Amino acid sequence: MLLFFTALDRTTQFLDFSCHFDRLEDACDLLSSIVSSGDTLIKVGIIENNSCTDLPSQVFDGERFSTAMQQLEQEWQSILTRPHRSSQNNEQELINLTRQRIVQFDSKIQIYTRTIQAFDRLIQRAEEHFLASPRKYKFVNYYERMISRYQRFVVEAQEGKDAAIARLIQLECVNK
Repeated sequence: MLLFFTALDRTTQFLDFSCHFDRLEDACDLLSSIVSSGDTLIKVGIIENNSCTDLPSQVFDGERFSTAMQQLEQEWQSILTRPHRSSQNNEQELINLTRQRIVQFDSKIQIYTRTIQAFDRLIQRAEEHFLASPRKYKFVNYYERMISRYQRFVVEAQEGKDAAIARLIQLECVNK
């Protein structure tokens, strides 16, 4: 990483600097030490992986960054290495929600099936009332397309229900 900055020294001269650092906290410590010696940072930036990032010069107040950054790193390392265990309440809530989802899929399947049955009745009526009329073929064709569409909905809802049942089985096995 390349650190570059412009500083205004105590004699009011502008000075431009750049230097390489392996760690961001070391670069920040250098900038803070410049401020603590009485100089003022005007412009600060880093270049890393062919990308330039400007840093706000006012955050460098003379205090060391490395200590706080190391503490922060230790905290998130500790959090990341700690195994995550969901509580019994969360697992039971997931089981309850999954059961509700299965009931919702059952309701969808029933609604789609009733809709298909209604279209079947409409086809029968169209065939009885329109005999050989061109309107008969238009209605019957439309109703058959709608039946096909709702049959696809039934298949999709059944697949969703099957996936929810598999998930419920998995959750119940873990919860035992």
